[in-house]
Amino acid sequence: MSELNLSLLNATEYQLISNASPSGFHSPSDCWKLEEIVRKLGENPRAGSKPERKIFERWKNSTFSIVIPSGEEVEGPWDRQGKVKIEGIFRGDLRSRDEIIVAQSGLAIGDLCAPSLICTGTIEGNILASGKVLLNTGSQMLGKISAPSIIIQEGAKFDGICKILSDKKNSLFSWKN
Repeated sequence: MSELNLSLLNATEYQLISNASPSGFHSPSDCWKLEEIVRKLGENPRAGSKPERKIFERWKNSTFSIVIPSGEEVEGPWDRQGKVKIEGIFRGDLRSRDEIIVAQSGLAIGDLCAPSLICTGTIEGNILASGKVLLNTGSQMLGKISAPSIIIQEGAKFDGICKILSDKKNSLFSWKN
């Protein structure tokens, strides 16, 4: 195999981003590294080698979905562009501009804010969504849910308050920084 001519990245960075998918879920540590690599490539794309420019084109619009694996515990607050999947434990407030998924093994302790949320695990905190909130069978929720669409399946445990947001209030939902 021929050696790559890299201008902006080192071999480790290039290997990491080459083996990852822009649409996939990434561990927190890999996600931070991938974001930094794309930022580095985007600072001066013309200075990059042909392989680096190709990688940048593939990744430049990525929202960097992240997964907290089962057995791991992380703390917020977090403000993310991409999807967030919680299979482990997340403590703190979490805001995503994409979907939040709390898997069966997942525990979220804190307030969650996203366009949509799907829970099969446990949430202790409040949810604010501009779209749908789904509590699947087997999920547990303690707190307040505010969303225009709330679905609580049979077998889900919910202790709290539901507030159905009207279209008018929902239109005020803002994702601006």
